[in-house]
Amino acid sequence: MISQAPKNFSNLATKGAVVVLTIRWDCDLDMSLDHCNPRYSARRLDTTPLDTPNSSGGFNFRFAKYWYDSNGVQYRTLVKAYGILFIVELVGQGGKFSFTAMIVKLGSTIALLGIAAVLSDMVVLYILQKRHLYYRQKYQMVNDEDDGGGDGGNILHNSEEKHQVVNDDRGGGGNLLNNDEEGPLLNK
Repeated sequence: MISQAPKNFSNLATKGAVVVLTIRWDCDLDMSLDHCNPRYSARRLDTTPLDTPNSSGGFNFRFAKYWYDSNGVQYRTLVKAYGILFIVELVGQGGKFSFTAMIVKLGSTIALLGIAAVLSDMVVLYILQKRHLYYRQKYQMVNDEDDGGGDGGNILHNSEEKHQVVNDDRGGGGNLLNNDEEGPLLNK
């Protein structure tokens, strides 16, 4: 483990160190579990005296031992201990294909694209200052002849007066827009 850390072992043994051991699992669960093997890596986390000259570096700590001699005088022994602190880090991910999740995401994407088109049309048709230019480009100019035949606005005939078909899902004449006006002409 120490050999994978980018420092020499004699320095680690005398001054101490903090070494992070990383075990990484990246598994594709659609394949066999034989392909799901961990990868190990190690790196030194602490600073060395070469990196920061004003610090002691490595991993060390101090502690005191208090004791009395035969005459009853208290003494203290200060111990500076060095060691290697190992931090084990386990990270990874595992994934498996789900047809249901794919269908849900695909459906959501299609729905969002449809909503985006409707919202952009609403902004351009009703909010922008030059909305009449977009309006004329968006709707096709057609000729319509009112022959009184009750065709429900579904069949368009040649005529001298030009109208734009806005929406005709209710039957009985359709919603028409005259070129010179801004609003729908109902049942023309």
